[in-house]
Amino acid sequence: MKYAKLYANANDTANIRNSANEVSRVQALYDYSSYQQDALENSRKVTRLWCILFSSLVAVVVIACVSYLFHKRYKGKMFSELRELNSKYVQTLRAYHDAVAEYDKVNTEKSVSENKQDDNIENLEKELSTYQDGFDISKLIQEKELQNYQIVAIMHSHASKLTLPTVAEWSALIDVAGYHIPNVLASLESTSVPLTENELRVCILTRICFIPSEIAVLLNMTKQNVINLRSSLNKKYLTK
Repeated sequence: MKYAKLYANANDTANIRNSANEVSRVQALYDYSSYQQDALENSRKVTRLWCILFSSLVAVVVIACVSYLFHKRYKGKMFSELRELNSKYVQTLRAYHDAVAEYDKVNTEKSVSENKQDDNIENLEKELSTYQDGFDISKLIQEKELQNYQIVAIMHSHASKLTLPTVAEWSALIDVAGYHIPNVLASLESTSVPLTENELRVCILTRICFIPSEIAVLLNMTKQNVINLRSSLNKKYLTK
């Protein structure tokens, strides 16, 4: 009986130990499974994060490409319109000078052809006045000789082709202005607050009837900036 109890106690102890071991093993398996689930969830989160980052990067690239193409198209359209505007202005200007020259040749004769020439000149003057507000035809007539200089034609050509003049060409234009309109140039160069290089160029080009779109090309500025600069110069120097 005594040994039976001892045997039973030994079996109970063994069972308890086995049960404890089994519980530990199950707990370990549960912990490992839980760890795997956490690791898998973290891996999924990282994957989702990378997907979001990749999608965001693709979206940014697409938006940047679309914006670039839109800007390029807009800029090309703007340059095309500017080229066309300046070319038409130069053509009208040349036609006007040719008409005036032809008129001067027949000025001593009163004829039907002269009356037609008068109408032609008047129509060209109206057309020229559409290229900018306050276009002064009298200055164009006054500076007729200046318009015939080659450097002036070169500047008009640059404006029509959307190309920038060289430093030498700017220098030649200032020299011609100094020779032909010395009082104007001297007045501009003797202001209390010295004009910047661009301001002086804007004044000279305006005086010899370059329109804002031409000046914008020659000075690599926007047309609106040219208009604003001319307005500022008028307030500073011409209203005093």
